[in-house]
Amino acid sequence: MEHLDVIGRLTNWFWLPLSAITGWLLKRLHTIEAKAERADDKADQFKIYAIEQFVTRKEHIHMSNRIDTKLDRILDKLEQKADK
Repeated sequence: MEHLDVIGRLTNWFWLPLSAITGWLLKRLHTIEAKAERADDKADQFKIYAIEQFVTRKEHIHMSNRIDTKLDRILDKLEQKADK
């Protein structure tokens, strides 16, 4: 009987700290996952902001070409009027 008592106490000594450590690790893991999710959300929001605020090089070149074309047309019309 005494052996069972000793085994029960030893089991409690190992089980209680082990369960406490396991609980703490699980709580910590949940906290880390929540922080990672918030970081992902912030990164997505920044990507949306960057897309809304900045123009790509290709778009900039296209816009510049359109402006140049319109300015050329305006200058051509002015030259035609000056010739008359």
